[in-house]
This record gives sequence, structure tokens and C-alpha cells, in this order.
Amino acid sequence: MQTIGPILYSSAIVARQCHHGGCKRFMFFTKVIFAFAAFMVANAASAQQVAKSIIATNGVRIGFYEYKPANYNSNSTVKYPLIIFLHGIGESGNGTTELWKVKRFAIPAYIDKGHDMTFTWNGKTETFLVLSPQCAVTTRWYYSNYYVDEMIRYAKQNLRVDPDRIILTGLSMGGGGTWAYATDNAANAAQLAAVAPVSAPCYDTTMTYHPRMANGSLIAKSNLPVWSFHAVDDANTSTPVQCAHDAVDSINKYNPKVKPLKTIYQRGGHFIWDQAYNTGSTHQSPNLFEWFLAQNRSLPPNSLPVTNAGADTAILAKDGIATLDGRKSSDSDGKIVKSTWRKIAGGNGGEIVSAGALLTTVKGLQAVGTYTYELQTADDRVGWTADTVSISVVNELPAVQYLSFDANVEKGNLVNLNWSTSRERSTKAFEVERSANRVDFSKIGSINSAGNSEQVMEYSFRDQNPLPDSNHYRLKHVYTNDQFAYSNVISVHIPVIENVEVTPNPATVVIRVRSMSSEPMSSVQLLETNGRLMKQTTFNSQGMHDMTIDVRNVPRGLYFLRVICRNIIAVKRVVLR
Repeated sequence: MQTIGPILYSSAIVARQCHHGGCKRFMFFTKVIFAFAAFMVANAASAQQVAKSIIATNGVRIGFYEYKPANYNSNSTVKYPLIIFLHGIGESGNGTTELWKVKRFAIPAYIDKGHDMTFTWNGKTETFLVLSPQCAVTTRWYYSNYYVDEMIRYAKQNLRVDPDRIILTGLSMGGGGTWAYATDNAANAAQLAAVAPVSAPCYDTTMTYHPRMANGSLIAKSNLPVWSFHAVDDANTSTPVQCAHDAVDSINKYNPKVKPLKTIYQRGGHFIWDQAYNTGSTHQSPNLFEWFLAQNRSLPPNSLPVTNAGADTAILAKDGIATLDGRKSSDSDGKIVKSTWRKIAGGNGGEIVSAGALLTTVKGLQAVGTYTYELQTADDRVGWTADTVSISVVNELPAVQYLSFDANVEKGNLVNLNWSTSRERSTKAFEVERSANRVDFSKIGSINSAGNSEQVMEYSFRDQNPLPDSNHYRLKHVYTNDQFAYSNVISVHIPVIENVEVTPNPATVVIRVRSMSSEPMSSVQLLETNGRLMKQTTFNSQGMHDMTIDVRNVPRGLYFLRVICRNIIAVKRVVLR
């Protein structure tokens, strides 16, 4: 900050002396001062990244860089979030004369070039502490978890670190080390607030299969937030993009409360460090460091926001203006902090006036065609979801003009569908259709329509028996001449609660169902995967904790067993053979 005065003063000299014919000399002098000031600012940050070493409990010497903000000693009560960064294989070294290699890429490089690791999220500005150890050339991070253990121990003993906000991240080999440490045991996962593997491998250097992420259930059970990065065109034989897909899938199959995040770039190859670790908003917004700030083990698991981009609509080409309305987006356990609109399909034109507002307009829609826009919302914990809306530019408006179409899950896992129209011409009914996969839809109900109307009409429908997991809905508006058209598709998720035991599974003759909770079963339903009810047993007010179902006459195949315990719905997949 001391450079600010001289910079302003020398600029004033230049402005005054230009009137006396001495511009060139003083302009040169000023450029030198500005360059020197920039150099000093960079040095101020990099000077805080200091080479250190410790002797681990196993006797191994570990060299590492420690970064503390310049004002670290100004307030002894402040506790800082900590990033432990694991480098790639090319930066391995002896921890002393080769320690400089650690500063080649990503976070240590950014600090070395002057970044102060200060970021703002949800109105709060904070600075990270950063520890960047160097792995010995004779080993790999994923064979030597003690490196991270020692960094955590060092930080807790020597730095004012917030123990609930310790982040582990790494690139390439370091990404593999990140997975390996977090999935090795529950105690490791419990020390971390979040992990972010970048271009992580799933094979070792001898090409022998060696999964770095071999315990997705542990990540799921520990409620550990994950953000994984990879590129489609990663040509490294030990780090194909499938490594990221497999790792995240291995977590999702255990239905985690904290859904892992995954960013897959179309281009970038193996070396996507500056995309994943981008300190601005060039490649993702919110960025990774803003996400780091929002993670805290002392807080309950975060529920993702529900993004609602509104119903598909149509406008006249002669008007050329449409409204984007995401105000029905919501967050059940916090608030939406950031929203971003972007155009993802359509012809020329269609400029978004204010991309960061939930309610905004699109202009320049004169060309007939369909334009698609995506809304992404992020909550206060930097969990995000996205939704899309289509705008049809036509020369004549359609017979049915939707204002809204949305769904919400109420107590007991019933789904309420609500929609409204601003225009209806010669309509007879709205048929409600549902799908488990967004492809195969079946009718589940019907509502009579207004027929002809130029005013706002509101409708609702309740799905009493939604499918477990994903439910996708669309409206089929039927005209008086029996022709029809469809609305856009909306989706809701019904949580699958694994609190029942089903044996045997697969089954042939009978299925035994036992409630593993204190709540007795009030109803048991056997459903086809499309939601069609095959068998149902309803109990009296006392309920049951143990019962059997005869399935000898039920066709062989995959089914859902839906168990209702008061307001809790548990679901099991059952195979009959």
C-alpha cells in the first residue's frame, strides 16, 4: 500500500510537465515507477510463501511451502481456512534444493506471482492459508498419506487454522493423492471440509489398475463435499476422463446427502490447472476458491437449490423482446446468493440484458426460431443447479400460452403440480404425463381446461404415487379437435430412504419386508419401474414392522418396493426371477 502515494504523485508530475514539452521523459519515468510498484506488490505476496521443512513422525523429512497473508500477525484472534495443495508428478523433488518445482503450477504459482489468496463469498472476505508439500521422487501421494497427515498436524500446532475448514486439493498425481487420502479411512475424511481433485488418475504408472477413488461409500457417509475437474480430451493414458466419471458415480450410487460436483471441460487436455483453479470467473462462477470458502464441517449437509427458469414461452417476432424469470428458484436450507443466465442455443440475436439477475429481459429476438437459455443458481454454500427455458419466436402466437409450470414435493412425498396460462384457444383438457427417464411418458391424470380464454387461468394436480428418485412431468394440452401439443418438462426428486430390509433379493416366491425404523409400516406397494401399481397391502392404525408379500404370480423383472411409514417413504429395488 505504500506504493500508492508515489504512483499518484508521479502521475501528477507527468500531467503538469506535459504542458512544458517534457512528456516523453516523464512518461518513461512514470512507467518505470508503475512497473516497480507492480513488482513490489507481487513480491509482497510471494514473500509470504516461505520454504519450510519438518521431520514426520515416521522420520521422513518433508519440505513444503507455507503461505500466510501479510496481515497475519495484525489480529491474533482470526482463524483462517486452510488449503493443502498436492502437486503433480513432474514437481516431485528432494524437498530442499528442488522445492522450487512446487511453484511451477496452480496455487503456489499464483501466490509466487503475487496473488494474495483473498476471496469474497456471501458478503464475507477471507484469506486462505496454504501449505504445499513436495512429494519425494521415490513415492507417490497415493502411497504415502502421511504427507497430508503431517501438514494437518503442523497447521493445527503452528498456525491459526480453522479446524472445520481444511481443504485438500491437487492436480494430476496430486488429484489421485486427494482421492486416496479422503477415501482411506473415516478419520481422514472427518478432518476435511472439502476435496477438489483435478485431472486425477485411476491407473498407476505401470498401467496396473489401481483405483484412486475406491471407497465412494465413505465419501457419501462422511458428507464430504467434492468438486472434481477433468477434460474430455485428456489424452494421458493414466488419466482418461472416465476416471472422473467413475469416481463421482461411485459416490452417487450411495445416495449421498451432499451431492458431488463435477466439471468436465470439452477442451484443455490433461493440463487444465488454470481452468480449474481460475481465480476469477472465466471458467466457472462461482469459482473453486469461493466454493472452498463456503465449506465448513461444523455446518449440516447442504441441500442444493432448486433452480426454476420458468415455463417455455412464445413471442411475436415483431416484438423481439422476452422476459426471463427465475424468481421461483429457491433454497430450502439457506438462500440463493448468485444467479447467472446464459444463452445455450438459438440463432443470432437474443442478448440478455442483465445476466446476473433472476428477472431480466432478452432483446433482439426478431428471427423466427427457438432460443434456449440456461439459469444457474448457487446457494450460500456454493451448491448449484441449473434449469433451461425455451423462447419460441413466431409470427403467430400458439393456441396455449403458458405463464408457469412447476412442481414441489410436500410432506409424505406427494408431488403438487401447478401451472398457469395467459391464453387458451379451443382447448379441451390438460393431460398430466410422468416419466422416470424423460423419454417414456405415461398419463397419470387429466384436468379440464378453460376452452377459450385471454385471461390468466391457474391449474393444479397432485401426484399421490410419485416414483422413487426422479420424476419428470409434462402437460399434454388437448384441443377440441383432438389434436394436441406438449409443454416443457419439469423434474422433481423423491429421496430414497434406505430404512427397510427386504429379503431375499432377488426373490422368487415371497418377499419379507421389515421396517428398520421405530415407525411401523402403514402401507407396502410393489411398483413397476414406470410407477404402475402391481400389489398393495395397507395395515390398520397399529401398523406392522414385519410382513411378507406373495410374488409367485407377478411377472419376473425389476420392481420398486415402496414402504410408507407415516410421513416417511422408503424405497427398495427388488428383482423377481
